[in-house]
Amino acid sequence: PMPVDADLFEAGRAAAKASPPRVLFAGNLLPSKGVDVLIAAVAQLRDRGIACELRILGGGPAREQLLADISARGLAGVASIAAFVPQSQMPMEYGAATVTVLPTRGQAEGLGLTLVEALLAGSAVVGTPAGGIPEVVEDGVTGLLTPDGDPSALAERLARLLQDEPLRLRLTTEGLNRVRRTYSLDATV
Repeated sequence: PMPVDADLFEAGRAAAKASPPRVLFAGNLLPSKGVDVLIAAVAQLRDRGIACELRILGGGPAREQLLADISARGLAGVASIAAFVPQSQMPMEYGAATVTVLPTRGQAEGLGLTLVEALLAGSAVVGTPAGGIPEVVEDGVTGLLTPDGDPSALAERLARLLQDEPLRLRLTTEGLNRVRRTYSLDATV
């Protein structure tokens, strides 16, 4: 397995959770990453009265289209896109997030490293069954999996994690234990 500096990312557990609850995406802004699906899911949550904010960290060719999508859905006060932040700041970004999402389409994903880092920092995770994501996210055990390209299914999973604290804590705790056993420097060496 790919090694991760577990101690660096576990420092994010000390971060205060954002209020309203934050949904985080961190990665390249490419159509294959499914960020448009995440934006549509957050719009559904807003329409259902479920409070949350969407923070998108990254850059890439889909940025302008995603900004237009945020505007068209009336999410300007709910969703934002910011540039990549230095790796040293990511533990606190993950730690402040209630849920970190990797909604990749198809098989266009390696491991889904952001989900490993997010679990170490205390964020619950949702991913699609793309590439290596199911190695990190065992559905209902370490996080939740959602079909790719389906904003309603993603909204349902996000709602579960945002509204069911015992479920969120159970998944995050098991996820932390698993990624520590699998991806920490000591484990990989």
